[in-house]
Amino acid sequence: MRAAVYESAAAADRRTAHHSLAQATAADTDPERRTWHLSQAALGPDESVAAALAETAERAQARTGHVAAAVALERAARLTPDEATRVPVPAYRLGRLIMVGEPLAGAAVGAGQTVVYARVSSAGQKADLDRQVARVVVWATGQRLAVDRVVTEVGSVLDGQRKEFLALLRDPRVTTVVVEHRDRFARFGAEYVEAALAAQGRRLLVVDPAGVDDDLVGDVTEILTSLCARLYGRRAAADRARRAVEVATGGDPA
Repeated sequence: MRAAVYESAAAADRRTAHHSLAQATAADTDPERRTWHLSQAALGPDESVAAALAETAERAQARTGHVAAAVALERAARLTPDEATRVPVPAYRLGRLIMVGEPLAGAAVGAGQTVVYARVSSAGQKADLDRQVARVVVWATGQRLAVDRVVTEVGSVLDGQRKEFLALLRDPRVTTVVVEHRDRFARFGAEYVEAALAAQGRRLLVVDPAGVDDDLVGDVTEILTSLCARLYGRRAAADRARRAVEVATGGDPA
């Protein structure tokens, strides 16, 4: 609702609102929020706001907030009044990201595409999805890989019908798939997928070989529910699986 109201407001009203919010935000306790409101309230070039944005970008970069840093630097460049001192921040879009710097030269014609694949299990994790994409793209860029596309998906890693995942496997133009963790690609049997890709002259690159356990309990529950359904029928499966997981994780089954 608030987003709809904001988008429907006139530009002058938005600037007034941002100016009021900036004045109400303490510079010593929340300088980044205040700077952002000032940048949105600016009518034109403003050297002091541009400098504050550059400082915001430095702080964001220090805590690996690459996306926030890119957004701040892009805005700083627009608000720098003098072309001679304009913040040198060439930027380009990659999916929903704003990347700082010049895009890497693409691969030779016929060499295939490099695609970043990111996945989370539920819609409530979409913010994590954006951060995951940012980390993988920054890593790929550091490896001098020209990323052609970013593919994101929301769904269980155990779902064998993930549309985006299957589309990548079926697309012969995609020769390199980059993921943050192997578990984002497949919880089990990832080695078979890698072998199949290698047989086609394709590859899977994993940023961090360590596994992730954020969805592990949910995945175990899903597996047990499927097995219990075969043994005891669908009606009793969910309850039996729940009790088994509670015992395994130290809970007290009801």
